[in-house]
Amino acid sequence: MGRLSYIRRFILGLAATMSVFAPLLKKGKPYEWSQECQEAYQQVQQIITKLPTMKAPIPGLPLKLYLVATNTAVGALLAQDDHDGEEGPIYYVSRQLRGAETRYPKTELLCLALVYAAQCLRHYFLAHKLQLIVKSDPVRYLLTRSVLSGRLARWLLQLSEFDMTCTAPRAIKGQAMIDMLALFPEEEGPILSEEILGELPETVAVVTEEEPWTLYFDGSSTSNGGGAGVVLINPEGQATALSFKLNFPCTNNVAEYEAFIMGLSTAKEMGIEKIKIIGDSNLVLSQLQGSFAVKESTLAPYRTAVEKLVGSFKQVLLEHIPGVTNRYANALATLGSKLSFIQEQPNITVIKRDVPAVEAMAQEELLEEKDWRKSMKESLIEGSNIKDLKDYVVIFSELYRRLPGGILTHCIGLTEAQRRLREVHEATCNLEPIISLYRRLQRKGYYWPEMKRQAAEVQTNCPNCATIPSTEESFTISFAEDWKAPYLAFFIEGVLPSNIKHAHKLKRTLKRYFIDGSTLYRKGFNGEPLKCLGESEAQQVMQEIHAGECGEHQGMKRLHGQLLNVGYYWPTMKNDAYNFVRRCHTFQVHANLSHKPPTLLQDMRTPWPFHTWGLDLIGTIHPPSDGYIWILTATECFTKWVEAIHLRKATGAAIANFIREYIVCRFGIPYKIVTDNGTPFVNKQVSSTLSGYGIKHRRSTPYYPQGNGQAEATNKTLLRILSKMVYEYEGGWSVHLPDALWAYRTSPRSATGFSPYSLVYGSDAISPVEITIPTARVSDVNDLEWDAKTCSEWHLIDVEALDEKREEAERRTALYHKTIAQAYNRAVKPQAFKQGDLVLKVVEHISNLSKDLQEFTRASFPNEQ
Repeated sequence: MGRLSYIRRFILGLAATMSVFAPLLKKGKPYEWSQECQEAYQQVQQIITKLPTMKAPIPGLPLKLYLVATNTAVGALLAQDDHDGEEGPIYYVSRQLRGAETRYPKTELLCLALVYAAQCLRHYFLAHKLQLIVKSDPVRYLLTRSVLSGRLARWLLQLSEFDMTCTAPRAIKGQAMIDMLALFPEEEGPILSEEILGELPETVAVVTEEEPWTLYFDGSSTSNGGGAGVVLINPEGQATALSFKLNFPCTNNVAEYEAFIMGLSTAKEMGIEKIKIIGDSNLVLSQLQGSFAVKESTLAPYRTAVEKLVGSFKQVLLEHIPGVTNRYANALATLGSKLSFIQEQPNITVIKRDVPAVEAMAQEELLEEKDWRKSMKESLIEGSNIKDLKDYVVIFSELYRRLPGGILTHCIGLTEAQRRLREVHEATCNLEPIISLYRRLQRKGYYWPEMKRQAAEVQTNCPNCATIPSTEESFTISFAEDWKAPYLAFFIEGVLPSNIKHAHKLKRTLKRYFIDGSTLYRKGFNGEPLKCLGESEAQQVMQEIHAGECGEHQGMKRLHGQLLNVGYYWPTMKNDAYNFVRRCHTFQVHANLSHKPPTLLQDMRTPWPFHTWGLDLIGTIHPPSDGYIWILTATECFTKWVEAIHLRKATGAAIANFIREYIVCRFGIPYKIVTDNGTPFVNKQVSSTLSGYGIKHRRSTPYYPQGNGQAEATNKTLLRILSKMVYEYEGGWSVHLPDALWAYRTSPRSATGFSPYSLVYGSDAISPVEITIPTARVSDVNDLEWDAKTCSEWHLIDVEALDEKREEAERRTALYHKTIAQAYNRAVKPQAFKQGDLVLKVVEHISNLSKDLQEFTRASFPNEQ
């Protein structure tokens, strides 16, 4: 593998091909040579026997850069057109994704490929103009944005030195790009069949194999119609491709549905019974799975047609994949030439269709006289009684109803309703979280008049659905199901509980209750009656109000108030609402963050001057000043003395030189230095410098910058002084940095009561205004003739008093910290976690970079420490 890495510039997609060998080289992992490793080894042998012909770049001509990214690797191709317009490859680069890179979005993976290529091929990029051939808009967005933050900002800084323009790809020209698309993919695609498409092979006309077939589908819409592409792959890996021309106006979602139906219809004609359907349309697949509701009238008949087709198969599996991995069906749908086949290209038959698939499949259903849909369809077709049927519509002879939330549902007969009710209940009975069966039926797109009542009865009678989750999984309502029984027994039969205490309690509360028939009500304080609920009813009501059709995942107080406003009551409603909200995952993820500190304030005072220094970087600063975009600050934690310099690049060498020149050579070797975990502070140069002087290095986490609080406070004050100076005197901020340091050092600090200058040198500095308008001490010096001996004597007096001044500063600092701690600790809200608890991780150091980028990255992680 080392030798292969040496010649990797000549091997296209080496990182993706050799990614299967990476686990074999990890320490402590068992060495198991699998079939996948053997296939990759054979593929490497084939590649090195057929190395492509590379060429040297021609000076003066622009270069072309193609990018590609998969789930395991990124790569790039550097090519150039010669004087005859023929394109040839110059350099291939690729590498395997590592760590968090595997979780990057697709757009950032392309950006990563661009930055990696720029680092590897920097000498090429600097010597030529570069044309970036890329289709993804986010990559062009990265290159044209003036202000970014985080990882993208660092990438943009690296790319800013190159002469780079973006060009959208129009067609694949040249063998270099064809080889790249054909050889780089993560895994080898299936071989396309050479059979004449559109005709059913005799060998598969009555297929009854156990293994499922695979169906890839994709749709594409244009102003002149659309296209649908279908690829059917049998268990042996042979593929049959179909392309359809949709000769009617359609949206992209309609084209996706058309491709889905064409593929299923073809599979049905071929006698396939088990099929796995794969597509890149999240909307279509989510609507068919019931995750998304259908609200567009143009899509409702398509889902109905799909439901009918799915019933013809024994097994149908749905899977969503990214669009880049669905390139076969995508190429067929767009009739493009964006991929090259490993073997000879088959003949593809394009079938023209003049009417939508649902219209061709539509059949007038004969309804019985007692069918509840018959009268409605007749009234809608005739145009009578439209006002009462405003929520109903007939599309392709099928009746649909639009629910208040905008969901468009298919009206079905009672016989089919019972079958759908049973199917949906059996499929979702044990799913978490518990959602009402009525809601699941709505999401699947069904409706009949008694659906809500029948769904509630089925879910109530089901032992799995009616069981309340344990306290570890959800919450437990803390009252018995029969809490209403004593009240009903008294009102109906006049019987009191046998227990004297219970009977006395019942008599005291009876005046607040009454019954209507057999239903118990409580008199609300506003005069409105509140219906009393049992345990299972309370569970269902809270679920519907909190997370149902009109639920907003509100907090505990609002949920409790809304339950009362709607008109419900049970004894422990407030406590149960609190527990319900507390264990609602959606509410916890999207709730407002608690900014109350979880622990008491820790005192981090230092025992003597120049004992501890806190280092931090300010930047990047826009706009730059004379090319400087960083400020490196160092704050001495006892005297509050500050050293700072401006930098063009925040490198480890610059940090190490700053520590040696501005700290060690001026104030001696400190005991420890505190920094964050940033790369400029954690590197070989800084570590070597600190270890050479015997200085301890303490690092604060980026998630808790208060660990280096003195440096953070200094940065804030220094930036405030700089901003005022730039506003007042204009000019670049780098020019005013020494003046800002002078102002900071000579001003008394709140913690010590003294200026940092006086605590370091023993006396206060003479400011410029004292020279212009002399003060008493300046006037005394001017009136007397001071010789060197007299000055040294007075300086010795100041030095002798310096220890006393520092002790007073230490006492004031302790008192100041005590006052701050008392105010801080009053707001502390202790939090205790144990191993295994799920906690929310908030990336605060990212959200604080810009007020315009207040998006938090949150996820649940098990607490392992």
